[in-house]
Amino acid sequence: MDCVSPILDVVTRVWNCTAKHAGYIQDLQENMNSLRNAMQELKNVHEDVKGRVDLEEQRQMRRTNEVDGWLHSVQVMEIEVNEILQKGYQEIQKKCPETCCPKNGRSSYKLGKKASKKLGAVTELRNKGRFDVVAERLAQAPVDERPGE
Repeated sequence: MDCVSPILDVVTRVWNCTAKHAGYIQDLQENMNSLRNAMQELKNVHEDVKGRVDLEEQRQMRRTNEVDGWLHSVQVMEIEVNEILQKGYQEIQKKCPETCCPKNGRSSYKLGKKASKKLGAVTELRNKGRFDVVAERLAQAPVDERPGE
């Protein structure tokens, strides 16, 4: 009876470790859909911020560096996410017929893990897109007055 407890403990730890990694493969479709939806939400926030920036720039204001950097980060993120989604959906299509098993488990694992991490990054970037101020007044050049003649 003394040896059962340590063995059970080892089996439990191995199972917990393995289950997390197997989830990347098993939940690939769900992770791809979640990533696609999160990216769409980020794009919606991007369009809202961009609209506010455009309006302020028409009023002769200049976008802040923070907003400009965030807008650029969203564009880069969109490219990265689209690449992951494309590869992920291709991998899903390659599953063995009549089963849910991928043909290439390693590739599915890597894509699932990458999608999971990218989902967190997309969510974080979306949360950073809540700006109180998107633009600031342009500094006016000093005007030289000419003496009246």
